[in-house]
Amino acid sequence: MIRPPSVATTLWEGDTLPELEWHDRLGITDTQFRSLASDRVLRLSTGGQIPKYRLDLVGLLFTRDHAFTVLPKIFRNAANLSVARDSIACVRIYLSRLKRRLRHAEASEILSAHNSGAKSVDILLALIDWTLDRGFHAEDFEARSDESFDIDWIATMDQGIPLHVGRSVIYSEIIGRRASYQLGPLARLQAQALLTLHQQLQPSSLLWLAEHDSILEQAAQITSEIAAVDDASISDLDALADFLGICNRDHDRELASILFDWLSDGRRSPDQPTAFGTTAFQFVWEDMCEVATTGLGDPLSHKDIASQPGYLVGESHVETAGQRPDIIRRLDDGICILDAKWYDISRQEWPGAPDVVKQVMYQASVVESQQVLCNAFLVPVDEGDAEPRVIGMAHMAVGGEADVRFPPVDVMAIPWKTAVAAYCGLAKGNRIADAIRGAAGDAKTLTCVV
Repeated sequence: MIRPPSVATTLWEGDTLPELEWHDRLGITDTQFRSLASDRVLRLSTGGQIPKYRLDLVGLLFTRDHAFTVLPKIFRNAANLSVARDSIACVRIYLSRLKRRLRHAEASEILSAHNSGAKSVDILLALIDWTLDRGFHAEDFEARSDESFDIDWIATMDQGIPLHVGRSVIYSEIIGRRASYQLGPLARLQAQALLTLHQQLQPSSLLWLAEHDSILEQAAQITSEIAAVDDASISDLDALADFLGICNRDHDRELASILFDWLSDGRRSPDQPTAFGTTAFQFVWEDMCEVATTGLGDPLSHKDIASQPGYLVGESHVETAGQRPDIIRRLDDGICILDAKWYDISRQEWPGAPDVVKQVMYQASVVESQQVLCNAFLVPVDEGDAEPRVIGMAHMAVGGEADVRFPPVDVMAIPWKTAVAAYCGLAKGNRIADAIRGAAGDAKTLTCVV
């Protein structure tokens, strides 16, 4: 069972320390450190005389007496817990989209199911989502009613005694029924799971449920009320398995599956560190940018609009895997080539030479019949509600002067809050797509002037 940590602390993706300092910082032993290194939560950083390990996680990290919130690296100067909620929400959306696309190589970097501690967070979030959407499990039933607007005329005519008065008929007894509901057999287990997980995962669970949240108050009331009577609610794995076997309502089966996972989930030792989130947030950022640019136009394959590298051996042409930009969209009568880059430019962390050369070639190899309206890196920034905008460009240069033989690559700053709103479906418009359209329009105007 997970022990509630006594201290909550903020860490940042990219924090780098020697091994012994990580021992002190996290309060872990050598064996526990090796476990985190094995899960790639901590990775050996190259360079320097003393070996250092870099924290590659975005999400939550639990040790014996601590709960760490690990924020994305672009927020190194902030400890905003709403950022933690948004980051984890994006990881969960990404994982759900990933399952549909079956890209398992990237899924291996998601830590939500690697161990029971992380799975507990996943179960809590799934329970919160289900409860917010549907409330506590309930069953429909018909109750007897004496109200005139609830008359069941078929039952009344079948069971009542008719009295004929002139041309009218009066029945001696009116039978009425009203649709109602009562707590279902899963309600107590649902309430117990919410209360238990919220307590076990504190203080991290406070990211989603406050100490006196109405959901927790309802859960406590349900457990106390049901415990006071002899009820037939489900409370063990066998009964839950039987319920799944006969249940035919999709949302009830979903809740039952969540609760089955909670009951059957192995409890970790209090000494075992566990992480929830991802050790490769760059994949999440790429998907966030892909979603944000769907409003530009239809996706394109680079091989359909550009030449690809290959080998000529004797008289045979040998194809390679080809070039694969992150995002290519048709835009009006041209195309946009975009590459999502998870770099912290506030700390002068820029895409390196290999990234620039690849992006230049993505455009340089496009056939002459196609017009490239925008070729850009999309990088995250912590700028609140600022507009996405071009902040500079990458180019090939000689002695500091641009080499005009090669096209430049715009660097477009994408505010974190704007990207999250687009990814989580909270935005009314698409400010990112609009900014890219604007950059493409500027490029088109310049091309016409030249």
